[in-house]
Amino acid sequence: MTKIVEAARIFDEIFTKQLWSGDLALYAKLQKDTSPLGKARLHYFWINKGPWSDIDDYKAFLPGVPPRKLPGANFYPADMTKEDFERWVAALSPQEQEQAKGFFTVIRRKAKPRKPKGMVGPPDKLRDQMEIIPYNEEYKSESTRVADLLRQAANLTDNPSLKKFLTLR
Repeated sequence: MTKIVEAARIFDEIFTKQLWSGDLALYAKLQKDTSPLGKARLHYFWINKGPWSDIDDYKAFLPGVPPRKLPGANFYPADMTKEDFERWVAALSPQEQEQAKGFFTVIRRKAKPRKPKGMVGPPDKLRDQMEIIPYNEEYKSESTRVADLLRQAANLTDNPSLKKFLTLR
């Protein structure tokens, strides 16, 4: 059971990363504050998995963070507007559009935008700056750790159905 709990904690880490790009760093910072206020902030942060209160219309309860939870969470660049997204998607192929709008990808800014080979004329800056990254790439290190822990858990159990379930994950 310990290995399954360890795997679940990694899923928490993934979810926290998905909420906001600054979440994990802020969580680490909050863990260092052992004052009563610091402990209360950490507790409420963990309940909400971020610095915005789910029951208070996603308003920030910590200083130094965006005043409201970002509408695109960390699935899109923080400064990408809905209009930017729609304009970018319109320039994609139908297959890329499906991926960009899918539930298993994130949109990131390319580290170094470049003009595609064979392209004539000025590049579409927004199209060239963004890339679609599947979850299995974005969360590869976490997924690898989870898979390893689930294999270990499968090896430790005597329950055949649980062993099969864990092995198939």
